[in-house]
Amino acid sequence: MRGLFSLSVFLLIIIITGCSSTIDNQALKNNNALHQKEEISDHSTFENNELSIGFNNVKIICENKHPKDGSTCKQPALLIDNERYPLPAEYSVGAVLKLGDFNHDNNIDIFIKNVLGGGTNIYVTEGYVYSFENNKPNEIFAGNHEDPIDYIDKNISFEINKCNKDNYNFVVKKKDKIIGTTNISQEKLYTNEIPSKDDVQCGNILDYDVISGKIAVRVGLSLFITSYAGDLTLTYDYIDNKFKIIDVQYDFKDGE
Repeated sequence: MRGLFSLSVFLLIIIITGCSSTIDNQALKNNNALHQKEEISDHSTFENNELSIGFNNVKIICENKHPKDGSTCKQPALLIDNERYPLPAEYSVGAVLKLGDFNHDNNIDIFIKNVLGGGTNIYVTEGYVYSFENNKPNEIFAGNHEDPIDYIDKNISFEINKCNKDNYNFVVKKKDKIIGTTNISQEKLYTNEIPSKDDVQCGNILDYDVISGKIAVRVGLSLFITSYAGDLTLTYDYIDNKFKIIDVQYDFKDGE
């Protein structure tokens, strides 16, 4: 199976938003009723070149200093109580922020999905998690999680069986256990070539998010690069001071 291939990314437009109040240790505790009720939307509201997560004075700011920088956010950073904490990213074309206790320390953490870009059959993001100690944010996910592409290479296998002259049965296995199947027509492959497992590629979609309170990443699968072959969703949990993959699900969405 081919790994994550080079992506020609079409940049989206970043617009960013803002808010106020203060962060203190109490506000970050899970038992704080106000913030337990706080819901971070799946999309960001944008205003005044600052990104708000809907509580406290946490923002994402950019280093854009000249109109020639364009609309892409350069050198994005968290701004908390006027203190700047650079994100481990050179740029951003959009961001989503959510709350949760992702490392099981009974404190609220901030999850950030940094959008790098997208286009036809392409959508690439990065995921960060900031925990807090003495009001100082500490990034604990970016360099401390199992790489999804490496995990797929080592643990997931594929089979392609011909059903008839026009259709194939696509089978996804984890450690020889089937976790999903779908039928793919020759027409949907946009080629007359007969597919094999070596034609399966992953990583054209790499979408980090929070699902049911846990960090997860959706990894797109394709045949011959251009043909949709479903998605793998890998779920993480914080185990022995590292975010490890604990579950893999396969899904095929008709119409993709």
